[in-house]
Formats: sequence, structure tokens, C-alpha cells
Amino acid sequence: MPEGDAVRRTARRLDGALVGQTLQVAEIRVPRAATADLVGCTVLGTHVHGKHLLLRMANGTSRLTLHSHLRMDGRWATGTASGRPCAGPEHQVRVWLVGEQRQAVGLRLMEVAVVASDDEGDLIGHLGPDILAASWDGADGVRRVSATPDRGLVETLLDQRVVSGLGTMWAAEAAFTAGVTPFTAVGDVHQLDVVLARTRQRMRRAIIDDRRASRARLNIFERRTCLRCGGPVRTGRVGHHDRVTYWCPRCQSGPGPTGR
Repeated sequence: MPEGDAVRRTARRLDGALVGQTLQVAEIRVPRAATADLVGCTVLGTHVHGKHLLLRMANGTSRLTLHSHLRMDGRWATGTASGRPCAGPEHQVRVWLVGEQRQAVGLRLMEVAVVASDDEGDLIGHLGPDILAASWDGADGVRRVSATPDRGLVETLLDQRVVSGLGTMWAAEAAFTAGVTPFTAVGDVHQLDVVLARTRQRMRRAIIDDRRASRARLNIFERRTCLRCGGPVRTGRVGHHDRVTYWCPRCQSGPGPTGR
């Protein structure tokens, strides 16, 4: 599942293609939103909260937002305006937007909705603060993560109601930064403020960085050996969603997946 940095890279592509464009075609091939009429709307820009994309547009005095979430397999593609989607196959197209010069195609999107921009809170109001937002408050982030001191660190960071934008990759890397296993209770993590700040810094760099270079710098995520010490990386599962996680037994101390 794309994480906050990847979603922001997608938003940047959407803005590059559509901002200032007036939609000539706007097909939403999802039943709950299929009747929304966005033709004639001018695209204002894309806002990101966590892993949610909010494409905002205007039509006269009306302000509308097209909400999407990529989940595991979704993606947005952009290209030159034409009479057919610039990406496919056709049966995977969920959203097709065409402006005067450019177009955007949403493929395999699992969540799509159109709401009045004033009602965006109905879609994202349950989420915690976005770790990549300009308004991010580090002290508030520490307070929110620390609110359940007996809960495992990675399980807590994956809870989008606590802090939004982190997925299995950055949560595992945050535990590595802390020097503890993913299953270590939050209350046993020292300098949580430094851990969150360092994770935010790395994610922000990844937004503008080459994806391959960014992945090459990961310490343990999806690696067989630790980037730091060369030792074997272990994998396990965390949380009630049974999400995969990674850790280096040499560089990270603390309990294993069974609590031992």
C-alpha cells in the first residue's frame, strides 16, 4: 500500500497535469459517485491527508472534492488529452478526467467519492494528524502516540487514527531508528520525539527523491540483511490486521512477536 510520501508524489503529478484545466470529460466509473457531474469544473489542486487524495475543483461558486484512496493496487496515471484513457486496461479505469491539454486516469481505486469541499471532514475527520503536513506538531504527535503506552510501537504507528501517513515500511523503519523491535511497547521507547522527527525527515526527502535511491537507503524493510550491520532481518506480524513487519535482532532490542 502506498504510504504518505508516495501519495504526495502522486498528488504532485496530478497537480502538474490538471491544475488550472477545465474538465472536458469527467467519467467516474464507481456506482456511488457515477452521477456526479464534474464537466466544466476547473481543477484547483490536490490536498493530501495521510494516504487520502482530495482533488479540489470549482464550478462558479461551487466547490467540489474528488476523494480517492489507492489502497493496495490503485494508481493515478497522467498523459496528453485525447479521446481515450492514457492508461488501462479499460476495465480497471475507475476515474477518467480530461482537461484542455492533459488528462488523468485513476486505475483500480478502491475508494472514490465526490463531496462538497466543505464536507471533506466526513471522509477524513477520523484521521490523526498527517506526519508530512506543514502544520505537523511534533509534541502533539508524541502525545498521541504515547497515549497507549502498553501498545506495540509499530501497531500504534500503523493506526491512522493516531498519526496518518505511515504504513508498514516507515513504521518498521521508525522502530529501527528507535533501536527497538516492532513489538516493543510505546512506553518503553526512548526519545520518541527524535524517532518521529527523523521518520518525518526521511519521508519528506522521499517525496522529492528518486524512488530507487530512496528504497536503497531503507535499513530493514523488505531486506534480507540489515543495511547497518549485515545481519539477517526477521519478519513477523503485528496488529489485528496482521500486517507484516521487519526488524534486525542485532540492532534492535526488545520482545519478539510472541512477547518473549
